[in-house]
Amino acid sequence: MHPTSRNLKWSLLCAGLACLPRAAWSQFIAVRTIPVATGDQFSLFPSARAGMGGASIALDDSLLDPFINPAKGANIGASQVFGSPMFYDITRGNGSARSLPLGALLYSPRWFGGGLMALQQLVAPQSGWYYSPCPPGAACVTPAVGVSYPGQTLLSDRVKRNMYAFAFVGRTLNGGRTTVAASVFWGGLNAVDGVDQLYPGSQSIDQYGHMVDYRIGVSQDLGRGRSLSLLGLHNRITMTQDVTYTFYALVPCPLVPDTLPPGCPSPQTRTDHNLDWTRTWGLHAQYQQPIASTG
Repeated sequence: MHPTSRNLKWSLLCAGLACLPRAAWSQFIAVRTIPVATGDQFSLFPSARAGMGGASIALDDSLLDPFINPAKGANIGASQVFGSPMFYDITRGNGSARSLPLGALLYSPRWFGGGLMALQQLVAPQSGWYYSPCPPGAACVTPAVGVSYPGQTLLSDRVKRNMYAFAFVGRTLNGGRTTVAASVFWGGLNAVDGVDQLYPGSQSIDQYGHMVDYRIGVSQDLGRGRSLSLLGLHNRITMTQDVTYTFYALVPCPLVPDTLPPGCPSPQTRTDHNLDWTRTWGLHAQYQQPIASTG
């Protein structure tokens, strides 16, 4: 391998690793080929540091950590019930969402666990003018440039509802110094933020599918404030997107004189059936050690 290519490869790898510790899904990075504006659709979990802008590199969060690495559920300290409503709007009318998660964290010296259920209402971007090109082989009014006309909505329904469920269970071993736990997160999805931007010119987008995330975590207390955490995950997204486009084609006009153009513009529709399936395997390791400061 050429030295320049090798350096570029390591630079990209380091940049990717630097992006890992960010938010609730710090070990999972969605791969995207274009910039897509999204909100906090999957920010469903409670956090003791929610007001710190997602800072989590060297900060423990007893509420959020079990949802990132289930082995850290041993730090819960006490059983508790929580609700963490979430609301957000994307500027310029590009959508909004309202979520109501309810859950509980259960703790004992040897066993711990918890669960969460959440209902979500996702509002589609505001309707506006959209552009639909003329498909190949169709006799359109303006075959070179297509046609623009008022849109009704970017999603087939203005409001969509999603449902989520999360559960984890773990146990402490070796006198509490070793922790092993597993978790599963499932989401029934009827809409995902940003998908409308992937299909410019569409009249409606009908989404349906689900996602599931499996995690196994191990945490080891090394003494003197040091710890080592390992996490393995498998994420599966299975979505279907039925995208409808509308265009104007020329059809026979039997009720008009022959002197007019041989055809009248008539709206026609076509639907593209798209599959969005992603399978991701991940492994994350974290070592934490306190460093004495001077001055």
